[in-house]
Amino acid sequence: MLYNANLDADIDATVEPTEFVIAREADAEPASITATSAVPLDSLPGGTPSVASQDVARDGDTSARRRNRDKKRKRREREDAGGELAVKRRIQFLARATLLKSEDYVVRNGRRAKSGYVGIVDRGLDFAFLDGPAARRIKRLLQHQYELIEFDKLPSEYPICDSKGKIFAVVLGWPEGWARRTEAVNRAMEQLQETLAGCKVPPNRRGPFAAYAVGYSYGGGQTQPMPFKRTKREREAINEFLSDPDVEAVFKYVGGELLSWRWSMVYDPQSTVPTGVMTTWFPQHTADYQSCLETYQSHDSALTPPSSHLPFPALTINAGRITVCLPHRDSPNDAAGVCLDWVLGSFDAQRGGQLVLHEAQKILALEPGRVILFPSAIITHETIPIAEGEWRSGVTGYAAGGLWRYMAQGFMTRGAWEMTGGSEEALRQHDDQGEERWKAGLARFKTLQELIHWWTRVAEAAAAQTERVDNEDEDLSA
Repeated sequence: MLYNANLDADIDATVEPTEFVIAREADAEPASITATSAVPLDSLPGGTPSVASQDVARDGDTSARRRNRDKKRKRREREDAGGELAVKRRIQFLARATLLKSEDYVVRNGRRAKSGYVGIVDRGLDFAFLDGPAARRIKRLLQHQYELIEFDKLPSEYPICDSKGKIFAVVLGWPEGWARRTEAVNRAMEQLQETLAGCKVPPNRRGPFAAYAVGYSYGGGQTQPMPFKRTKREREAINEFLSDPDVEAVFKYVGGELLSWRWSMVYDPQSTVPTGVMTTWFPQHTADYQSCLETYQSHDSALTPPSSHLPFPALTINAGRITVCLPHRDSPNDAAGVCLDWVLGSFDAQRGGQLVLHEAQKILALEPGRVILFPSAIITHETIPIAEGEWRSGVTGYAAGGLWRYMAQGFMTRGAWEMTGGSEEALRQHDDQGEERWKAGLARFKTLQELIHWWTRVAEAAAAQTERVDNEDEDLSA
């Protein structure tokens, strides 16, 4: 069911997004805003001065001049980071979205482990009624009251909410130049497939296609978080793909950097769109994941994320030519978290290759280049087959729920914690907090109105900070 947000936010400013440090608690107030670094305005105009004039300039560099330079630098930093205007730009982006509603789905009913960290393993048996070619499968789903959704190629997003209005998934928009960007990434993916041709295909319960995990994870009997093992050939080929400028540009768009004329292929300054899509729609998830990355990086320098532009500790490169997933849930992931699914390839999304979200009863016609964020640990999902001669690949990003469990246990396994560090009371308290942990994770999902209220408070905090800095500058100049 489609709804237009129809919320008027009369802001039109081309600004950089800011970085936010936001607590996980549902009732936490937005924290202070950290501006991105800017080049200090400390160069003097004019030609090259003589040695004597340099001495005079150095001697005459009074504290007032230094304060003036600092004032200009701080103003540049605020302008680069966007401050209040950047936050209001996010609000405008939220207001123009097209809201899709799942009438009979409630995200809080998702199946998860008692600990609250991860989902529950599922082999998709509840949805094994699908078989045969794409058209027959779609017809069968429609008979089961599923909704088929196709997307316009517009910059605005498509958030999907449950019956309570909680936004649990977002289909990204289609900014200007995105089609050409997708063509370039498809070429990079085909080069990766060619390079890895002949390599042994890693085991993959999602389907018979090549999938290469990079980054790090924890779970499945590991004694500590470890980087995924890849051969030298695989590692070099995947690193080349991830460092491709077009791949990095999309990661920056999702992860929070500006996609403007500097990144788009149309070179049009007016094509700037607000970025940090994951931050905009899932601010607390993004903050949690970024905090997790920083914690593990300081704990073990070998644990580095596969991309510095995304808040995910792990990516999987689905490099198979026919990446068509069987029905499954990614249960090891953060139970109430969000994952990234970036669709690549060449296929007709109206005839096949659609992503099915079973519990939400949605069939999403995601064409090549489209990106979706959704909680893959608690929603059973699969892919409709594609036609002969077509190809479908992609990239997914995620965070293992076990990473938070490992931290809570003092950076050790449960067995080691019981033997060396954990008292019976601490162990019991940790186990009893599973329901609270699940509820705290769910509280990160917000309604559209809650998100607008959230970013309005952040805008107010940014305005207050700007006022404080201006007052400090005036006091220094007095």
